[in-house]
Amino acid sequence: YPAPNLPGSVNNYASNQATTNNADELDTRFDQQIAARDMAFFRYSRGTGEKDLSSVFAPPGNGGATGQFPVDVPVNAWSMAMSETHIFTSALVNEIHAGYTHNSSNQLSPAPEPLFGQFGFSSIPALAGITGLPSLNMGAFSSLGNKTFTPNLKSVQLAQLNDTVSWNHGNHDVRFGVEFKDTHNFADSANMPRGSFTFTGQFTSKTPGQGKGSELADLLLGQTATAGLGTFQVMHLRNHYYGLFVNDSWKVTPRLTVNLGLRYELQTPWWERDNAQTNFDVDPRSPAYGTLVPAQSGSYLNRTFVNLEKTNFAPRAGLAYRIGANTVLRGAFGIFYGFPGYTGNNDSGTANPPYLVNVVQTSPTTAAVSSVPLAAGFSAGLLNPVNLNNPNVYSISTIFPMPVVDQWNFSVQRQLGSGNSVTLSYVGSSSSDLSGLTDLNAPVPGPGAVNPRRPFPAWGQVEYETPYAHATYHGLQASFERRFRKGLSVIANYTWSHSLDNVLNHEDNVGGSFPQNPNDAAAEKADSGYDIRHRFVTSVIYELPVGRAGGFLGGSRAMRWIAGGWQTGSIVVAQAGYPITPTVSPNPANTTTPARPNRVCDGNLDAAKRTVDAWFQVSCFQPATPFLFGNSARDVIRAPGLVNLDFLAQRNFHFTEERYVEFRAEFFNLTNSAHFGAPNAAIANAQAGRITSTAAPNREIEFGVKIWF
Repeated sequence: YPAPNLPGSVNNYASNQATTNNADELDTRFDQQIAARDMAFFRYSRGTGEKDLSSVFAPPGNGGATGQFPVDVPVNAWSMAMSETHIFTSALVNEIHAGYTHNSSNQLSPAPEPLFGQFGFSSIPALAGITGLPSLNMGAFSSLGNKTFTPNLKSVQLAQLNDTVSWNHGNHDVRFGVEFKDTHNFADSANMPRGSFTFTGQFTSKTPGQGKGSELADLLLGQTATAGLGTFQVMHLRNHYYGLFVNDSWKVTPRLTVNLGLRYELQTPWWERDNAQTNFDVDPRSPAYGTLVPAQSGSYLNRTFVNLEKTNFAPRAGLAYRIGANTVLRGAFGIFYGFPGYTGNNDSGTANPPYLVNVVQTSPTTAAVSSVPLAAGFSAGLLNPVNLNNPNVYSISTIFPMPVVDQWNFSVQRQLGSGNSVTLSYVGSSSSDLSGLTDLNAPVPGPGAVNPRRPFPAWGQVEYETPYAHATYHGLQASFERRFRKGLSVIANYTWSHSLDNVLNHEDNVGGSFPQNPNDAAAEKADSGYDIRHRFVTSVIYELPVGRAGGFLGGSRAMRWIAGGWQTGSIVVAQAGYPITPTVSPNPANTTTPARPNRVCDGNLDAAKRTVDAWFQVSCFQPATPFLFGNSARDVIRAPGLVNLDFLAQRNFHFTEERYVEFRAEFFNLTNSAHFGAPNAAIANAQAGRITSTAAPNREIEFGVKIWF
């Protein structure tokens, strides 16, 4: 650790990480009028670059908070698309589109060489490309070491073909067509290859299993709470999508238009190109119960462990009704199916032995000493698939329908004067069959070693993916629009909304991705991690009334060329904060799932009482009684909101009507306001309630020049 550069015993080190971002982009497009009734285009785009994030602390310590570990991210992406439009008659048109996209994004450790051997981590295997130090995580103290999941090489290839026919017949405008997608996902990533160690202070507490001592003291004593080690993971996942649709926009009367549509979708589960995946069998009726079943050629069930769903029909209906000359009522309902995505490499059968061995050894909170002291390190052969010493494994439910969203809305729009309109809307949705993760092999709360209390004592964590999750959204929206007139354009929107769900996805905010109690998923229902109750956005474009003929500084052509052509713009965003979940460590229940504290009062402070050092009332959250789950719900603390102003100044220098130079000066976060990040929500932690980071950049200024000809 470096010496503090700020006073105090907490929040005493400030760092502004240097970030280098180099990017090169190329876009080309070619249009061809083949014949009077045939038109075509071809587009090719390419982007390359690299984003390098430096370390918070000097190498080799590196480290930092989550997301602050130094990393190099080279990016290479290219795509092409082509289209052909054929006009059969003035009422019948066919469009065919084809496209291909290839994106690769890697994460590499900038450490030049492996250092774990030099620092005494003798049991870390020497693998090609693994450099730096293990990650050391210590709660209230900043982490040390290098990013756990590096190197992390990923690429996605997507080929798409669709054909649409448009037919105008009387007062019916009918569109129908087909769509096909072929997706390839590749990953070659390292899962804790240099080791990952967590220190909770449990071994320096006054009473084992109750409270905590010092995380740093546990580190100095070499007493790890958890110690993880893993191998490389390589996967080539594949997926196909087939879609059919028909839609009729029917102008029933001059005032009423009805839209009716139906879509059919067939999406395959992910399969591995070489069947290099297994699935942990959790069906008690199966002869393979409690073992890993390998993928086999043949049916989708054999290759993916999931049944192919063939009944995904998605109807849609909408209407628009005009009342008088200036008011329109609109309403719609539709069913939409999602995509069989996954949240990370570990959420697939490629994360199972023998293709990946991932072992996390957890010491009981009541133990006097660690199961994996640093001095001893990991046991020899821990990662040998033959040994299978309590490895973590993945399992997916054989019944896994595609996620589905029922969505509806109603709005009234009113024109005000010339070019102005106001819209009031209600938007709602209900999402079902969402992917949810749980640790099926989590031990029941209790004293003593972890594994004997697991349902499958020979295994570690069993990450079980099922479609149990559900979400709802309700929003009221108000918007005002002034179309560009007399040099001024305004768009203003306000949204009040509320989103609820019973799952915390990997991509959501802090709090863990598993339910605290794997047998009580209903207790996870709470505000969604992205629930922002209030959001206001306004954008303005204004042409300055100077340098115009007949106006100020517009008396001569020379003055108009010097002073004219200026345009300004701004975007104002004001929004409430998102919710976060309180956690507690060491785990009072002595389990392996995320632990939450007991909530004895609300905890959210009034706006006038909040500070960066005390954003919420920490005393409202207490560690749970030993060997019991905490009663606090998810997402009960609100992070800071945000008010931001972006500003644009633009000037066009005209040489002719068609040839001119456009100059732009853009100021992001013009006021250089500090947009604070979420407070530390780890209870019984010296940093609890404190904000130690920002969620959005400080002021950034960008200049651009574009030549039009």
